[in-house]
Amino acid sequence: MYITQLTSKVASAAHIEHHARIIVQKAIARELIRITTTAGVMAYDESIDIEETQSKLQNDLIGLLETGNNRESNISDALTEIKDRINWNQRNSGLSGIGTGLFNYDQFTGGLQKTDLIIIAGESSQGKTSLALTMLKNAVMRHKARAAVYSLEMSKSQLVARILSQETDISAKKILNKTLANAEINEIIKVSESLNSLPVFFDESSSSNIDQICNSIRKLKLKHEINLVVVDYLQLVGSNLKNRTDESQIADITRRLKNVAKELNISVIALSQLSRDRLHPKPTKNRLRGSGQIEEAADIVVLIWRPEDYEMDTFGEPYKGVKTAGLAEVIIAKGRNIGTASFLLKFNPETTGFYDYSPRIEAAIGYNPNAYLEPDRF
Repeated sequence: MYITQLTSKVASAAHIEHHARIIVQKAIARELIRITTTAGVMAYDESIDIEETQSKLQNDLIGLLETGNNRESNISDALTEIKDRINWNQRNSGLSGIGTGLFNYDQFTGGLQKTDLIIIAGESSQGKTSLALTMLKNAVMRHKARAAVYSLEMSKSQLVARILSQETDISAKKILNKTLANAEINEIIKVSESLNSLPVFFDESSSSNIDQICNSIRKLKLKHEINLVVVDYLQLVGSNLKNRTDESQIADITRRLKNVAKELNISVIALSQLSRDRLHPKPTKNRLRGSGQIEEAADIVVLIWRPEDYEMDTFGEPYKGVKTAGLAEVIIAKGRNIGTASFLLKFNPETTGFYDYSPRIEAAIGYNPNAYLEPDRF
C-alpha cells in the first residue's frame, strides 16, 4: 500500500534513471555494510582460519563489484561469437591463444586458450617443471603474455636461474653454485637485461594452500592484468577441507583452479605427479596421482616422459625406431574440443630446456612462432 501511494507523489517518469541509480547505490551500500560486518565478526572468531575469512571477503567483494553487470546471454549471443571467431580464422593464420613457442603444441591446440586448465603430468624428474617454464618463457618473451608462477618446490631464484639457463646455454646448477668464467658472466648480464622488465610475477607467501593461491591470482589479475598462471604442483598444494581424503582435497584444488581460470578469463597450467609403473613406464591418464577428478576438471591433459631415463634406446609406436637420446615424448591424452595427439621434443638436460624436434621442417611450411592474436580479440 505504501509503495502504491508513492506513485501518486511523482508527476512524471522523467527522472526515473536518477532515482533508480539512488536505489542501486543504497543497495550496494547496504551490501557493503553486511559484507564488512560479517568479515569483522569472522576476524574476531579465533576458531575460523584467517585465510578463510580473507577468501570469503574477497569473493563477496568481487560479487559486489559485478552488481548490475548482466551476464545472462542466449544462443544467439553464442552463435555471434562463433561467427566472429570463424571470420577471424578465415582472415588470419596466427594462433587463437597464447603461443608456447613449441610448434606442434601450438599447431594442435591453437596455443594456451583463455579459461583453460592445462594439466602437465609425469613421473618425478621427467621434466614437468622444465616444460611449463619453457612454455611460460616463450609465451612472455614472444607472445606478450603476463604470467604468475606459484611453486611449492623451488624458489623464485631457482626458477629464474632455469630461464636464464635456457637463454644462455649455461646450466642452472652452474649459475647458482659454481664459479663462472668472465664470458659466462657477461652473457648472463646481457640476457638478464632483456629479461629484467618481463611481466613475470611471484608470490611466495601465497603458495601453501589453494585459498592463498586463488586470492593471489585475483590480486595479480587486478594489479598486473596477468593472463597466464603456472602452479607447481597439485599434490603439494594444501586445502582447507578438514578431515577429507587426499583424493577429495586434490579434486577440490583442481576444481578451484579451473573456476579461477574461467572466472578471470585466463589460462592456468597446473603440474601433477604420476604414480610410478616401472613395468609399463609410458604414462597414461589413469596414473594421475591422487584423483581421477583431475582429468575431469582439466581441459587439456599433457603427459610427458623421457624413455632414455628408463634405459630404452628407441621409442615404441608411433615413433618406432627413433633413438631416445635427448628426446622426450609429449602426449596430449585429453583435449576438450581438440582431441588427442603426441609429438617429440628435444630436451637439453644441462639447461632443462625443451625445443622443437624438427625446426627446418617447420620453417619450410611457413610456421611463424611470433604470430599471435591479441588476447582481447573476442
